Amino acid sequence: GKIVSWNPAAERVFGWTVEEAVGKEMVMILPKKAQSKFKKWLSRHAGEGSFWGERMEQTAVKKNGTIFLIEISIGKWIGKDGEYYVGIVQDITKRKEIERELRQNKERFQLLIEGFDTNHFFYIHDTKGDFTYVSPSVENILGYSPEEFEGHYTKYLTENPINKEAEKHT
Repeated sequence: GKIVSWNPAAERVFGWTVEEAVGKEMVMILPKKAQSKFKKWLSRHAGEGSFWGERMEQTAVKKNGTIFLIEISIGKWIGKDGEYYVGIVQDITKRKEIERELRQNKERFQLLIEGFDTNHFFYIHDTKGDFTYVSPSVENILGYSPEEFEGHYTKYLTENPINKEAEKHT
């Protein structure tokens, strides 16, 4: 469980220099409350040999005390002078923030389009012109349920000359 190698990327991410990290327990990168959970995860997989395929999301701690999120993957490496565990760590804080924002935006978007009044409906079609989504308010306006309103958008165009412009534009 001791650190034997610490690369420049680890120095940048965690703040400890090579001299400060080498020889210390690997769990120093984790908050105290997360260390036992991680040790259990590691010991559960240690007997299995290589377990590169399994990743663990974990809180980590920088030298300055900042807590952040990491994804860690650890595998066993057998060298000429012994067995080691090699860890690949990625700071996933930004990714998690973006995922949270996307979920929130999706929820807001869903509320917006589901809440259209009886005078409007919302749709999405793919680049071929086939509908992929139609808001429920289409039923109040055109009499179709969202499930019935399918196919190519031109299927629903009338002979009105303005629709030729719509086709050209689309």
